[in-house]
Amino acid sequence: SAPVVWGAGRPQLLWPMELPVECNDACIDGLIVHELAHIKRGDHLVGWIELAAGIVWWWNPLFWYVRSALREQAELACDAWVISALPNGRRAYAESLLALSGASSRV
Repeated sequence: SAPVVWGAGRPQLLWPMELPVECNDACIDGLIVHELAHIKRGDHLVGWIELAAGIVWWWNPLFWYVRSALREQAELACDAWVISALPNGRRAYAESLLALSGASSRV
């Protein structure tokens, strides 16, 4: 229900078939910049490293804590990237996040 970056070598942006009605062009711009920020930061590569670490340390509660914190910080960094790239689109981006979170809670 939300865009995501996926790929082992060359990352690809996977776009959902439908977005919530509330998403306009400004909202979509923010979502695209957010996902491109993940690519620029190399978060898709970190995800593969995280997967390998999870295979080794799945039993360790510290791994799960670090994994959660790592993902949260990556999302916050990409959100900050959107705000710096689209300073006039902050509200539209925030509305798109709310629309996507509302759509995922209805599923």
